[in-house]
Amino acid sequence: MELLTNNDNSDLAYDIATQTTYPSWGYMIENGATTLWELWQLRQGPSMNSHNHPMFGSVGSWLYKALSGINLAPGSVGFEKIRIAPQTVRDLSYAAGSTRTVRGEVSSSWSRDAQGLRLEVVIPVGSEAEVVIPKFNLENIVIKEGGQVVWDGQGYKAGVQGIRSIEKAQTGFLIKIGSGRYTFNLRGD
Repeated sequence: MELLTNNDNSDLAYDIATQTTYPSWGYMIENGATTLWELWQLRQGPSMNSHNHPMFGSVGSWLYKALSGINLAPGSVGFEKIRIAPQTVRDLSYAAGSTRTVRGEVSSSWSRDAQGLRLEVVIPVGSEAEVVIPKFNLENIVIKEGGQVVWDGQGYKAGVQGIRSIEKAQTGFLIKIGSGRYTFNLRGD
């Protein structure tokens, strides 16, 4: 799952994670599983060794690392630097996740519509983060944090507490922030 996401195939990873035909995690759920099975197929009795097995568990970490976008920043230790880069896949319009770290809880939740994205992020005290917001295929983009404009057609608007910088990249925006609670709204047409 991570390999697919790291190679720009998040949509394919999402398709795999949400399919319900055999063999799949969805097939397990459709057949009453509340844990991951040791085998893809539904078996009972001596032919099934375990109905609680971590072998196929990569989907669990993929859900919060890819869909909610919570990761360590490259070179970071102890969640000193966090990277929030949610993968907005296919028709998924909302995702949320959190994880406890040695510095406190990190959370990320997003929702999107045709005009943009809303992203809520919590970064614990003692940490900093880089937040990646996709721009989709929108033009005339305005980004607000807590109702204040931090990016418009003229570029980064300094002065909002906690926001250290914003850079525009080919596919989105890289926002560097300190600890705190943030609500970003990206809108465009």
